[in-house]
Amino acid sequence: MSKGPLIEAVFKQHSLANKTGKTISKAAIGRIVDSVFEQVGKQIVGKGYFRYPGFGSFLIKDRSARTMYKALPRTKGQTMDRSEANKITVPARGVVGFKPAPPLKESVKDLKRVKRAKASKKEQEIV
Repeated sequence: MSKGPLIEAVFKQHSLANKTGKTISKAAIGRIVDSVFEQVGKQIVGKGYFRYPGFGSFLIKDRSARTMYKALPRTKGQTMDRSEANKITVPARGVVGFKPAPPLKESVKDLKRVKRAKASKKEQEIV
């Protein structure tokens, strides 16, 4: 799910659940969603983690430095050239990881994996 469908789902859920007769606009919901993700990002950067009970935790993990090789064009049957000239050193860095909470882990445990559908042209343009 991307941002647009998320906003649409929240809008529909709020519109159906709201008994006051007042609705929040999609634009307002979009600003709220943006604000939530902005705060999550600030928490991850500032504290190194963000936990949401029942959903999971986003954590900063250390990825160690490693040596890789440039993938150069090869002819069929030719092995990768692992000479010094083709070495690339990837520096150590922090990456964001996700650890699902037990309820989420349990709910997806028996689901079959679904191949991700190829993005439509419209979705590709958005990225």
